[in-house]
Amino acid sequence: MDFNNLLFIYGSMKSGHSNHKRLLRHRAKFISEISTVDGFNLIYYTGPNFGIACLIKSLTGTVKGELYEISDIQPINQFEGVPYVYSLSELGLWDGTREIQAFGYLYSSPEDFNNHNSILIPEGNYRESIDYRQLLKMKNTPY
Repeated sequence: MDFNNLLFIYGSMKSGHSNHKRLLRHRAKFISEISTVDGFNLIYYTGPNFGIACLIKSLTGTVKGELYEISDIQPINQFEGVPYVYSLSELGLWDGTREIQAFGYLYSSPEDFNNHNSILIPEGNYRESIDYRQLLKMKNTPY
């Protein structure tokens, strides 16, 4: 397995979520469930017509996701808005026994987050079944 072909997925492209078909269309091969090493948070960021999961660097925290092997990452980069919305970055991942290096999408402008448009995703585990917009309306503090 070549590190350059490994991609960490943590949002709507995870198995069972709305954009997973994009990975399948490009013959991505599921490797395992996996988490980031300590030092990342997952934020739900919303605008007038969108809501997205955003991986950001932080002092503490881990994010749960899935590891895929993919030979052509360019169509996925285009879907993710690289380099405008996300940057494709090298990440440290933990599989429970060892650290693995893979690429993943870091949100490009975390300074956009504020008390009214962002919320920390509990336990770093994005699930489309949760209404994050409703949670955002109920919260009192910034992420």
